[in-house]
Amino acid sequence: MRTLWVALAVACMTVAAGAEDHDTSLERDVEDYLAKTEGLPTDAHTLRAYWKHAPIFASEDGAFEFQIYGRMLFDLFWRGSDDFPDSETPDDVFMRSARLGGVGHAYHNVIYKLTVDFAKGDVTFKDIYVGLGGGGYTRQVLFGRMFEPFGLETMTSHVATQFMERSVASNAIAPQRGEGILFSTAPTTHIAERTRVPVIDSFERVMGSIGVFSATDDQGKSPNVTARLTGLVLQRKQTHTVVHMGASYSYRGEDTIELADRDGYADTGKMQVSASQRIGFEFAWIWQSLSLSAEYFYTAENQRAGPNANFHGGYVTIGYWITGEAQGWHSDRFIPTLPRRNLLDGASGYGGVWIGYQYSWLDLEDGDIQGGREQVHTFGVSWRWNPNARVMLNYLFNQLRDGPLGTGNIHTLSLRFQWDF
Repeated sequence: MRTLWVALAVACMTVAAGAEDHDTSLERDVEDYLAKTEGLPTDAHTLRAYWKHAPIFASEDGAFEFQIYGRMLFDLFWRGSDDFPDSETPDDVFMRSARLGGVGHAYHNVIYKLTVDFAKGDVTFKDIYVGLGGGGYTRQVLFGRMFEPFGLETMTSHVATQFMERSVASNAIAPQRGEGILFSTAPTTHIAERTRVPVIDSFERVMGSIGVFSATDDQGKSPNVTARLTGLVLQRKQTHTVVHMGASYSYRGEDTIELADRDGYADTGKMQVSASQRIGFEFAWIWQSLSLSAEYFYTAENQRAGPNANFHGGYVTIGYWITGEAQGWHSDRFIPTLPRRNLLDGASGYGGVWIGYQYSWLDLEDGDIQGGREQVHTFGVSWRWNPNARVMLNYLFNQLRDGPLGTGNIHTLSLRFQWDF
């Protein structure tokens, strides 16, 4: 029996010694590997993730960058009128926009963007394009679906517009998104939207864009050509001062079109045109917290079965950041203005507050088209809690003449809760 216990003890000691030798060998192998790999360069294309008002993934050498972005705009409207029945001026609560997308660049010079909207319960594609950027005189060439380069308000993202909606003139006359090819020496829209630069930031004094886009009507036989040329007459970073001027032009071939404001208070109805030409002029002035902008639009429609019709409209906007922020601007458009202190961030964290007024008008009466005339006075307050959230309150006084509803006045109070990243 004693012999058995001695044999077991010797066996355990042997196993333990073997395990110790094995562990020592494994530790030595690890140390050798670390010594060999120490000082070797890491992969420059490895993505690192960080937050800069949005989730961003970027490589160390800058060749790759990808940003996930989205926005939610929730609106409430209260309307009233002494001239129209309640059925024509209903109150409303709805999701104005619920978007999610990705934007970025690869291998330094390939840029791309994909955006979908879920606000109406269906998936709606918005901006979808890919292209080349940087180098040479033409800074970008984009292929896909994007905004046609026309006008200051249209080229300013909804996350940066000063009022809840663009003016009636911009909505009715300025081209919106189209599918085609765009050449531009100005920054692409997604770069301007996401940089979030609160100060004057521009590298070019004169910028231009031109694109060829497909007709909106399936029966359209010729493409649309749209171009925009802008210039910074004055740019001073030290005093945060900008004087911007620009012009846009769009030739649109045979097509079926309809010009109308967003609410349908002025509306031409469907028009069969052999050709149309649209012209826009824009101006913006920024001095620290104060900003002034204006646009004028004119369109000439050659009807296939009727006399030619000419329509026009425009707006003037003035605004001021009463909390002292400098109005955001990037190259050729407005961008979000960041508050100096976020809401509830310390004792003085009350966010940024902007107040403004806009006068806009739209005339859709000419020839045999009686689409009505409209004047709108808009008073707005925008309270930005932080770089990603803001609340907007707008009061609109619409004066309608001979439109689809007739002649009369409509009062509208609207409230928006916005979150974007």
